[in-house]
Amino acid sequence: MNEKVRRLRIWTGRPVEDTEPVPLPSPGDVLYAGPNPDGSRKKCGNCFLWRTDESCSVHRPEIMVPGNAVCGYHVFGQPQDFPFAEAMLTPAETGLVQTLDGTSCDLCKYYQPVSRTLGSCRAVQDPGSGTSAVVRALGCCSRWSGLELL
Repeated sequence: MNEKVRRLRIWTGRPVEDTEPVPLPSPGDVLYAGPNPDGSRKKCGNCFLWRTDESCSVHRPEIMVPGNAVCGYHVFGQPQDFPFAEAMLTPAETGLVQTLDGTSCDLCKYYQPVSRTLGSCRAVQDPGSGTSAVVRALGCCSRWSGLELL
């Protein structure tokens, strides 16, 4: 018997051939957020938590955060330059990536356009039908996978 199969059988408690494929998550499971109100892509430069000195209230103070980066804590709004408590997280903990000009579904490898503003996402499924979920071109989620500069 293949050693990998044996370990999987012990871990699952049932024969490997009886395991069912894991369904894709729903948009809510991956923190899907609709488009920004101004139609821009999600990036630190349009996040309430970012500061124009290229620091961020979510990250440790010594971490430089360029305006075209983005992380999982994006909150659309005007950047704030007043001091407030740092969350002290690392880029690995927040998912910080530097991009060309932010993130959006239409820049993700899982996105397939169906119109100018809507598309189908191969990384998430509609919980009701089990088919690829319909998402907005300028929305984004934690499964985003596109061109990163870091």
